[in-house]
Amino acid sequence: EPRSRFMLFYGNRTTDSIMFRTELEDLKDRYLSRLSVFHVLSREEQDIPALNGRFDAEKVQRLMRSMVPLGDVDHAFVCGPQPMIEGLEKVLADIGLPRDRIHVERFTPGVGGRPRPVIVPAAATAAAIATVIHDGMRSDIPVMEGEAIIDAAIRTGRNLPFACKGGMCCTCRARLLEGRVEMTVNYSLEPWETDAGYILTCQSHPLTERVVIDYDHA
Repeated sequence: EPRSRFMLFYGNRTTDSIMFRTELEDLKDRYLSRLSVFHVLSREEQDIPALNGRFDAEKVQRLMRSMVPLGDVDHAFVCGPQPMIEGLEKVLADIGLPRDRIHVERFTPGVGGRPRPVIVPAAATAAAIATVIHDGMRSDIPVMEGEAIIDAAIRTGRNLPFACKGGMCCTCRARLLEGRVEMTVNYSLEPWETDAGYILTCQSHPLTERVVIDYDHA
């Protein structure tokens, strides 16, 4: 389709964390009149305010108002963790894009298939304590046997970052400062990141009685 035009909005934490950045820039330079690439960064300030912050439903609403006229959109293709997809599908449908023109690809298999948290008996005692640093605050979270750190946080009402819960999106990335953990799967951290102590809290199970993790320097 030589007359088709594409706008790519790509959500990441920082410029350095953008996968295929060089390849995307090469494609954009090759097809200047047909491909536009916009990076939405959650942890790095950019000159265009609309491209700063988390890539979520509210962000898409703002982008559609300011940068993407609905009349120019024939189809939308959405790829990402399940909660993000659900929010974006609703926003795109609400602003008038027919649902048969909204195409999705999920990070995790199955439709609507979030992994279930471990069911913890009421009388269970903690196998470990996870001390979490987030937004400048420290809190202790009891983690039960077989429970991932993010599931323990959800169970105890802590508001920590996560999305796919499948080891894919890296939203729950944090740095392990003390103790040891085992990750069930890891599809998103690079070897240098794990060597530096970074973990995915949705996949991490404490191996020691105490672990300390830091989201603020992740």
